[in-house]
Amino acid sequence: MKRTLYIVRHGQAVDHSLRIDDFSRDLTEQGRAEAIEIGNYLSQQKIELQKIVSSSAYRTSSTASILAERLGFDLKKIEFKDEMYQASDKLLLE
Repeated sequence: MKRTLYIVRHGQAVDHSLRIDDFSRDLTEQGRAEAIEIGNYLSQQKIELQKIVSSSAYRTSSTASILAERLGFDLKKIEFKDEMYQASDKLLLE
């Protein structure tokens, strides 16, 4: 059975110099638009996801939720993992 892994970076986040801790930074309006755009693109490609796994950082969890909505994926089934926040490539692939 062929499986495909999609790795998506979060949309543009508010500037880290605004004295907001990095983990809590939100998406900008542009970042929300970017997430909607990629979600719409994947939906048009008829992508059906079996799983969404996301860092629990606010900007990444927001991006994952927007993608899930656009793809008709149950938001309650998104797996949020603290250990993905600032994880190495090796850890993410594991």
